[in-house]
Amino acid sequence: MDSGDDQQLQEQGQKNYHRHTPSQIQALEAAFMQCSHPDETQRAMLGRDLGLEPRKVKYWFQNRRTQKKVQQERQGNDFLRAENDRIRCENIALRDALQNAVCPSCGPPVAEDYYDEQQLRVENARLKEELAGLTYKPLGRPFTQMPQGTPQMSMATVQMGGHHQPFGRAGLSLDLYLSGAGMSEGCGQEDSGAHFSTNRQ
Repeated sequence: MDSGDDQQLQEQGQKNYHRHTPSQIQALEAAFMQCSHPDETQRAMLGRDLGLEPRKVKYWFQNRRTQKKVQQERQGNDFLRAENDRIRCENIALRDALQNAVCPSCGPPVAEDYYDEQQLRVENARLKEELAGLTYKPLGRPFTQMPQGTPQMSMATVQMGGHHQPFGRAGLSLDLYLSGAGMSEGCGQEDSGAHFSTNRQ
């Protein structure tokens, strides 16, 4: 096969590729706008009017429907892409607004809540210390409650420990208590003796 035959085949291919004239394409487009799925009878009538075979009319409508579907999908993708970009920009703007939002009167909400919580903790600790000091103020020093089950101290141990307290305040109060108790016991013994002697007489 020489070069002349190759050129003839290329020209035939180009003729086959451009098989429809502009007037035929215009008539086919008008028919497609009215009905995109013509039946066999409609295709035969259209091919007879345009000088085309019904098979070529059928293929043209198939290709045109495919082309329209691709165009619609491309337009839908472009719309979704633009909508996605718009939502992303709006999301970024809202995020920046939330990060930079500061109330002029109360300041940032997160930092303010943390500061209030710390202030409450400090205030609670101070109130606990003040309450402990008011509750055990007669003893002259903070008093820690002894756990249950701890054996009680004897009188001698208490008296000995009282002399080692600063300024002798706790020891003095315990000595007065013991002295008062001794006087009460002595008075009780005298009353008992007097009552016994009276009964003997």
